Amino acid sequence: MNTLKCLLVMMLSASLHSARAQDIFDKVDKLLNKTEKASNQTDRAGKTAGKLGKLFGKKEKSDQKTVISISGIDYAKLQDLQARIEGCSGVASATSKFNKDGSKITVMHSTTSSDLLKEILKKANGIVTKESIEEVEDDAISFRLH
Repeated sequence: MNTLKCLLVMMLSASLHSARAQDIFDKVDKLLNKTEKASNQTDRAGKTAGKLGKLFGKKEKSDQKTVISISGIDYAKLQDLQARIEGCSGVASATSKFNKDGSKITVMHSTTSSDLLKEILKKANGIVTKESIEEVEDDAISFRLH
């Protein structure tokens, strides 16, 4: 009878430990579910913010500045080229300064100068061409028009 009592106490003790372990597992599972739900809400909020930014015309990040020097260009063509550059992908702004000896367009953009040049050549409509390129550097592009 003593052995039977000992066996029952051991079984009861084991079942209590099992119940406590199950309780801990349930709490961990609830915590993981809450964390996953919060993560999903954060992802959805980020996507919504991105859509709203696009909807309201959020400007692209412009951390690159390139100065474009152009010799032999008249004022009307300079203004036309500036407008075309402003329409290039990745361009945040473009400002020009006219001088009959050499004009400049300063461009703030999010791409490399080489990628900017490719876009300009696509949109320039013959104002500047590959043949008129004199220099391409990280922050400068030069054209000479004849």
